[in-house]
Amino acid sequence: MSEESREGSINRIMPIDANSLSIRLETQTILDRIRVFLEGKYTRATMNDDGTVTEELIAIGDPKANQKGIQSIMFWLESKFNAQMVQGNFDTKQYKSFLRRVRTNFANSLMINRINYGIKQANYSEIMDNCMDALEIYLSRVIGAGDRKAITQTTEHKEVHQLGREKKFGII
Repeated sequence: MSEESREGSINRIMPIDANSLSIRLETQTILDRIRVFLEGKYTRATMNDDGTVTEELIAIGDPKANQKGIQSIMFWLESKFNAQMVQGNFDTKQYKSFLRRVRTNFANSLMINRINYGIKQANYSEIMDNCMDALEIYLSRVIGAGDRKAITQTTEHKEVHQLGREKKFGII
């Protein structure tokens, strides 16, 4: 009979599936919702007899801007709503300063191009507020590198094994 003793621990960091990371960094859903808002529509989901879900866009009012305006607004938003933007590291003062610049630039661009984009005066504030409210919440993840820290926690799984005495029996 032989006896072998192993003591200590093994630490391994193993990645969790990429799904959790892709969900965290996904921005298309919010961008799609903003586009639907700008187009004056809403999305209605219907369950079919076979259990599948079909989504259809229903017009509920006039678009907030013409196609050129919607495309320009969406391009601007896509440059802000992306995984790279939230990987920054701002303190609160830097974040507020950045948002002030972004809001000012967006407001100026919309006002200068308002007629060109087919934006009615009555829709200007609604477009600004809806887009900036969503962006402010999304970009708040840069404060204190919050998103990078959260992603690190999401993508790491620590596996700890304590090794103790093991008895092995065999023929000598």
